[in-house]
Amino acid sequence: MKGGEYEPENFELTDIEVYFELSGKIHKQINDLPEGTKRKIATIE
Repeated sequence: MKGGEYEPENFELTDIEVYFELSGKIHKQINDLPEGTKRKIATIE
């Protein structure tokens, strides 16, 4: 998602390898957080 509202025009296609790499990095960072922990994920273009 590019940012903004959860609308189709705010999404962009990406390579599946890039998707899994980024998803894995996020998972690794938040995996051990207790249930219900609030978190903020920032993106950098």
